[in-house]
Amino acid sequence: MSRIYRYLGVSALLIALPVAVFAHELPLVVKQKLQQLAIPESAIGVYVQETGASQPIVAVNAESAMNPASVMKLLTTYAGLELLGPAYTWPTMLYANGKITEGVLHGDLIIKGTVIPSSIWRISGY
Repeated sequence: MSRIYRYLGVSALLIALPVAVFAHELPLVVKQKLQQLAIPESAIGVYVQETGASQPIVAVNAESAMNPASVMKLLTTYAGLELLGPAYTWPTMLYANGKITEGVLHGDLIIKGTVIPSSIWRISGY
């Protein structure tokens, strides 16, 4: 199970970093996170290329054969089912900003979705 956390943590971290911070190799913060999670750099593949550019900004293990992202979704799903159970749902809050007259809202309907709390920690906690 801890292996799943490592993959989820690194995935969230790589997604969260803006493309502008990439150089020709992985940023130091990503390398440190990989080391912290005991994931060798050889276990990941990263390819970042700006639209219209002729060369990638980052190409780390880009030519290496890796499991496709859809396979990683299986691990993510397994982790969610294992930790939360199949019936778990993330809450969505509805707020009314206005007056309700005869069952009709005269104003704004605000829908507030939530995210996985641990992903926020992983994104902001690097």
